Amino acid sequence: MSSNSGSSYEGENTTIPMPLTSHQLQKLEELFIECKYPDRKQRETWSIDLGMEADQIKLWFKNKILLQKSEEEAQQNLALFLENERLLLENTQMREELENLMERCTCGTNQVLEDLLCENAQLREEHQRVTDITVSILENPVLLELLGHHEGSLHDSDNDDTEVNVELQLAHSVSPTSEDESDD
Repeated sequence: MSSNSGSSYEGENTTIPMPLTSHQLQKLEELFIECKYPDRKQRETWSIDLGMEADQIKLWFKNKILLQKSEEEAQQNLALFLENERLLLENTQMREELENLMERCTCGTNQVLEDLLCENAQLREEHQRVTDITVSILENPVLLELLGHHEGSLHDSDNDDTEVNVELQLAHSVSPTSEDESDD
């Protein structure tokens, strides 16, 4: 080990990269516009014209491509961020409009809804009573016979006594009789 060497790469030829001149940079930019991926022959030809090594040109092109890609990605990220912000704002506005609409629509309609639900329950109960009466009539042969025998007279307005008789007989036949109780 020599004492005058400050590098740990003894025996290797190391070169310190020199900054590029404005002429070299301008020419490299022009060449980059013409061809982003030069082959070895192009790089060697350009290195002579520019007074640079072909590896320096290769490295410059590689760095330029990476820089260009990162700038494009940054622009895309910015565009996506702005689009996301726009959509978030639009979503917030739509949500507020919907909430306002819901408040306006429900104002006073709660009572209407409650009234409709109550009326619906009453109609269901009435329907169930009519269904139960119909089923009990259809299952009772005596009632069927009475209805068939007196069907024409039930709607006759001159014969009110018959209607009362049929109603009393219907009520009597629907209620349990003493015979049914004695069978138990």
